[in-house]
Amino acid sequence: MGYAFNFRREQDIRITSQLFLLMDSNKHSSTSVSNLVVVASTNRVDAIDPALRRSGRFDAEVEVSSPKEEERLQILTLYAKKLYLDPNVDLKVVAASCNGYVGADLEALCREAAMSALKNSSDTHPDVKRCIITMDDWKQARTVVGPSITRGVTMEIPKVSWDDIGGLKDVKVTNIAVIYVFIPRNC
Repeated sequence: MGYAFNFRREQDIRITSQLFLLMDSNKHSSTSVSNLVVVASTNRVDAIDPALRRSGRFDAEVEVSSPKEEERLQILTLYAKKLYLDPNVDLKVVAASCNGYVGADLEALCREAAMSALKNSSDTHPDVKRCIITMDDWKQARTVVGPSITRGVTMEIPKVSWDDIGGLKDVKVTNIAVIYVFIPRNC
């Protein structure tokens, strides 16, 4: 393990040094390419050597965020073109329920919805030639495919009762009254 880690680290250092050399030498060379633009991408900005992020190397950084609801709808519409959708499927509703999903997540969601529809149609209608994706299939797919940004993230929510909150008794009573208005009676 130690050898592999050290080898990897040394390899990273050599590659980074070579990249510095190539980027810097192109600016000072008489045969430099004047219209050369270097573009790079990463999902681990914190792992980039700060020397690469200085002026003259990678001058600008563009953050690409997760698609907004309208963009998710466009992506879903693109992937769903090849799918057989039930007339009651509303991709706007699906897009609205997929906050944090990126293009690859939405592609996986479409694939999983198709698999759910295939499983359901083979269970109920083994003679059907094509499966039709319903809203239930989309819901099932969302239980399997989540946004990749949250993978590996776990959150523990502590159990706190109203008795654990000290002071401000009047504020606490008001908050309890307001919250209980919005909690369904069967909870």
